[in-house]
Amino acid sequence: MQVIGLCRFSYPALGGFQREHETIEQRKAFLYDEAHLKHRLRLFRAFNLPSILAQTDTDFQYLVLVGNDLPVWARDQLNDLTKWADHIKILPYPPHPHRQIAEQVILDHLDVAHAHSIQFHLDDDAVHRTFIERLKTTAAVGVIDYANKPRFALDYARGYAIRPSAEGLQAEELVRNLWTPALAAVFKTSANNTVMNFGHHKLDQHMPVISD
Repeated sequence: MQVIGLCRFSYPALGGFQREHETIEQRKAFLYDEAHLKHRLRLFRAFNLPSILAQTDTDFQYLVLVGNDLPVWARDQLNDLTKWADHIKILPYPPHPHRQIAEQVILDHLDVAHAHSIQFHLDDDAVHRTFIERLKTTAAVGVIDYANKPRFALDYARGYAIRPSAEGLQAEELVRNLWTPALAAVFKTSANNTVMNFGHHKLDQHMPVISD
């Protein structure tokens, strides 16, 4: 099966943020603030990217959505961090409504040679190094169980909430259903749906969920 992951890296979308701004210029000023961007890059370098690079199965695509006017120094760092990984793409786009552009980026990379696609999205998150491998194994079983369904979800509910601090990493073990990290959705490629069409906390209202 084709596996596609999406990461929105300080992308100045229209909507889709917990902190709202009145204009796109105000949103860019917030997202592109040097201290904010440096912090985001540290999280990407320390958590998100290592978990993607460490995957036991590297047959997947990881799409990093950025603004087409992301400051050059930050874009250069992203390029340097990912240049050796053929399965990671840095994709610059101008501002668009957040669900619309996220959906389009995934659809643009669908391969119709595959009957199904497995889709996930991460931001400042990390996943276990066997995540992709386990997705494919669990999805294969799900396709048999839900052969008459256009979609279903895979939810790995146990993990850690981690806070970096001056004293080191503070971690709390959690079990949370339908949190974005380690959550994926499986679609028939012909359906032209994406994981970004649905609110993650309401996935179980729209499709069966296999929860582990």
